[in-house]
Amino acid sequence: MIGGNWSFTVSNGQLQDFSWNATYYTLGGEVEGIFSIDEISDAGPLDTTSSDLIQLDGNNTAFTGSSDIVINGETVFSDVPVVLYILNGNIASLTLSHQETEEIFTVPLYGIVASLTQ
Repeated sequence: MIGGNWSFTVSNGQLQDFSWNATYYTLGGEVEGIFSIDEISDAGPLDTTSSDLIQLDGNNTAFTGSSDIVINGETVFSDVPVVLYILNGNIASLTLSHQETEEIFTVPLYGIVASLTQ
């Protein structure tokens, strides 16, 4: 199980201050590792047909970019493709390329949106 916190800001259509910090736990509740992403570079909207800016469409948005994945304080994977969705202003879904992370992240990571303002 992976649990943690993430935050970011989109200002004037640009992603800023992305941070994801999570702890991986065994089924017995012991800490197995610490994961983090401190930035998503080259972030842009997933759908570029209407704009090059990240923006809300109702309470939904999606953007893509690339990131370094840090595990237990060391950068283990560099320039990993990532996609983040916010659905109905309530759920965030972060997908990391499973090919680029040696199959460590094979399913999306989900979270609850605590604050969404426009």
